[in-house]
Amino acid sequence: MNSLFLRSILSFILLIVKGTGSSVKISQGRESTIHIDLDAIEHNYQQLLKKLPPNHPVMAVVKANAYGVGAVAVAKTVLELGAKYLAVAFVDEGVHLRKHGIDAPILVLGYTAAGDEGIELAIRYSLTITVFTKEVLDAIQLKAWHSQCRVKIHIKVNTGMNRIGLEPDQLVPFVQTIKNGFYTAVELEGVFSHFASLDYPFLSEPDKQYARNQLKIFKRVVNLARKVMRIPIAHIASSNSIEFFGKEGFLDMRFASQRKVNNSVMKKTLHDWIAAIPLGYGDGLRPDCSNGKEEVLIKGVRVPIVSGIMMDQLLVNATNVYPVKEGDKVVVIGRQGQEEITVIDIANMCGGTDLSISSQLSRRIPRVYYRNGRVVYYENNLLMY
Repeated sequence: MNSLFLRSILSFILLIVKGTGSSVKISQGRESTIHIDLDAIEHNYQQLLKKLPPNHPVMAVVKANAYGVGAVAVAKTVLELGAKYLAVAFVDEGVHLRKHGIDAPILVLGYTAAGDEGIELAIRYSLTITVFTKEVLDAIQLKAWHSQCRVKIHIKVNTGMNRIGLEPDQLVPFVQTIKNGFYTAVELEGVFSHFASLDYPFLSEPDKQYARNQLKIFKRVVNLARKVMRIPIAHIASSNSIEFFGKEGFLDMRFASQRKVNNSVMKKTLHDWIAAIPLGYGDGLRPDCSNGKEEVLIKGVRVPIVSGIMMDQLLVNATNVYPVKEGDKVVVIGRQGQEEITVIDIANMCGGTDLSISSQLSRRIPRVYYRNGRVVYYENNLLMY
C-alpha cells in the first residue's frame, strides 16, 4: 500500500492522542480532553480523492460516533469537502445526525428488523435502509405506503464476509421480486457488499486472492441484477481496497472510512447454525475477547462467540439452541433462565476487572432502568438533542 497515505492516517490518530496543545477551557470540571484536528481529516480525505477518478462520489462511514472521533463534526466536515453520502450502523445513529441538522443521504448499513420501530424512525428521518429479507421489504412497503412516501433501500450481498446479506445467487431473484411485486413505496437505489480481508495493514497472498474473488463475484451479480431493473449505485470498496485494487475495483461509489439484542440473523454453515448478533466493539465489547473466549446466553443456554468481535456485529454458534429466529433475546451480561453471565465472568474469560468491562459499555447502547420490576426510565443518547 501507499506509505504516504498510511502516514497521513497515522498522524491523524496521533493528533487525537496527543492533542493540539490548545489551552481552550471547555472541559467543565474535567481536565482530560480529546482534541480533534479537522484539518487532518481534510488531508486524509484529499489523499483518498487522489486515488479516485475526478468527481467520483464518496460515501463517508461515520458509524460508532465516527470511530470515536465524533460523528456530527466529521460528517459535516466531509460533506463540506464534497462527500455525497453518509453511512451509519444503526437507525438511531442516523437519527442523531438528522437532529444535528445534517440532511445528506444516510445509509443504515446494519440490519433493521421488520417488527420494531426502526423502520418507522428511518422513514420519519429519511434514512436509506439496508434490506436482504422479504419480511423487511414487506414491512417497509406497508409502513411507507401508510406514510405516503417512498423509501430508498440498498440490498446487502454476502460475497464472503459471511455475516448478513443475500447469497450471490439470491440477488437476481430478489430484484425480480421487487420489480414484479407491488412495491410502489420502495425505491431500489443500491446494492453493496463488504470486503472480508482488507482491513488489516499486512495482507497475505490468500487474503488478497480472497478479496479479488469477492470483487469478481460482486461485479458479476450486480451486472446480472442490472439487467432486471435499474440500480443506480453499487458499492463495495473501503479506503484500504482503493489502495489495493486501484482502478480495477472502481464501481459507482466508495466507502471512506450491553446493546439490548432483540434480534439475530441465522446462517447455516456446513456443520453448524451461526447467528449474527448486532453488537460489537463499537458498543464496548472487547475485540480480543472472541473466537471461543466469551459466551452469550440464548434460550438460557451458553453459546460461544465464534468470530472475531467486529465493530457492529458478532457471530455465535447457535447449533445447540436451534431453531432460533429473529426476535429471540440474546443476553451478553445478565441472567436468562437458570444461567447467568456476570461482568466478573467476562473479566475472568477475557482478562481485566469487572469495572473495566462495565466502564467500556458504549454510550450508543440505549439504557433501560427498572424499579420493582417496572421500567421507570429509558435513555438513548443518540436520540437526544
